[in-house]
Amino acid sequence: MRTTLYPFIAILLALLLAPGAHGKDPQPKVVPGKEYRLEIQGIPSSEKQRWDKAYKIDEKGRIDLPIGGKLKVGGLPLNEAARIIERHLKSRGIFISPAVTLGPRKKG
Repeated sequence: MRTTLYPFIAILLALLLAPGAHGKDPQPKVVPGKEYRLEIQGIPSSEKQRWDKAYKIDEKGRIDLPIGGKLKVGGLPLNEAARIIERHLKSRGIFISPAVTLGPRKKG
């Protein structure tokens, strides 16, 4: 009996110790009407002021970028929205290799 419990206990411990097994909060999502801070690495320093700032997400869940127009990101996790913005900037030829970070607006 004891030897049949070892595999069960090993599996149970592996599941309990696995990353994300403790009910970690999922990545926050982009909410229409809220402001988020967009920062882009890998772009010319002369463009940083134009792009690195707070953006308000419109009621349809879109972010209005300085170049490239409005892009739907509402309801997406922040990291996924950042990847979509990166792909958009690359595909439009706006930047070659942007690294986008999207997060809560900084107070102050």
